[in-house]
Amino acid sequence: MKKLKMKTKELSFGDEYWQYTAENERKIWEQVPLKFLKGIKNKKILEVGSGYGIYLYYLSENNKVIGIEIDRKRIEASKVNMKRLRRKAIIVQGDARKLPYKDASFDLVFCHGVIEHFPESERAVNEGYRVLREKGIAMYSVPARISFFVPLKILQKVIDKIFGTNFWTCGYEKSFTTWKFKKMLKSAGFKTKHFEINQTSSGERYPLIGKILRVLDKPFWLMKIGGTS
Repeated sequence: MKKLKMKTKELSFGDEYWQYTAENERKIWEQVPLKFLKGIKNKKILEVGSGYGIYLYYLSENNKVIGIEIDRKRIEASKVNMKRLRRKAIIVQGDARKLPYKDASFDLVFCHGVIEHFPESERAVNEGYRVLREKGIAMYSVPARISFFVPLKILQKVIDKIFGTNFWTCGYEKSFTTWKFKKMLKSAGFKTKHFEINQTSSGERYPLIGKILRVLDKPFWLMKIGGTS
């Protein structure tokens, strides 16, 4: 196999925020999605869409962790990260819509910011339920549909299409209303034990615009119907 040359940011989980530091460790465990999993031990965990491996790193401290990722470059980078930080995780190439595992294989299925990036989100959620053991736990997160950030995303895509710019860098991405997301989980077989809407962060690319939209989004967030990017 041809050895991939990886940039520094790829060895830092993608950007400065995801670099391993004591401060970032504190932030990550305090925020969604990991705050509900702090202290989890001796579990067999599947991370769907493991990317550069930041969550694999934290979850693998006291658990057996498997990461599945569709992008080969991210797989190679995450393997380097795990080795560099002396953590163990099995990382394989695969598709969230067709998981290569038997029924009831995992105690926990973890999937943060993944299923919105392809049309067949329902299929991926169904697969997550299939491989989860009885009384197992799954964590899914997606962007909220009711948010002022949604028209901003659309505007960036339109500008890119017209002028050939590169404002929008996340590729295909859809968003969900709270009721549609809950319905999708229920249809797959899940029982929702905790549902949380996290307030939108202002972001780093356009912080002033982000702060304005965050203020506009706050009523949606307070009513628990939206307000997260």
